[in-house]
Amino acid sequence: MKRDTITAARGKINPAAPDVTYSYVSPHRNRAFSPRIASMATTRELAIPIPHEAIAAFCRKWGVRRLSFFGSVVRDDFDPERSDVDVLVELRPDTKARGLAFFGAEIELSEIFGGRKVEMMTGVREAYRPSIEADLVVEYADVLA
Repeated sequence: MKRDTITAARGKINPAAPDVTYSYVSPHRNRAFSPRIASMATTRELAIPIPHEAIAAFCRKWGVRRLSFFGSVVRDDFDPERSDVDVLVELRPDTKARGLAFFGAEIELSEIFGGRKVEMMTGVREAYRPSIEADLVVEYADVLA
């Protein structure tokens, strides 16, 4: 998400306070606004229910700056029996999710999704980047980090 997108969204949410960053988690639920976290309202339906507050707490705990979904979970080829949840994360410099702890974070995220396998990545190969970026649905973005 680009900084100018955040600024534009800020003005639409509360034009009286353009210097404050707000959060809106889901267009389908009546969520409270937060002065620290900006979560993108999902622009497309995802294949499984997304526990927004649990994911936000996970991101704060593990030092995740941005968490986005991609792959079959955002497309119509998701198989509830076999598909995993593909997640792209951007970590803050002070993150706890380094080395072996990264796998602990991935296991915790899997538990948030009821034990469904989660593929958590911090980057993608340049050859795959265009197709992955076309699918990305940003769930969490810490704009002040």
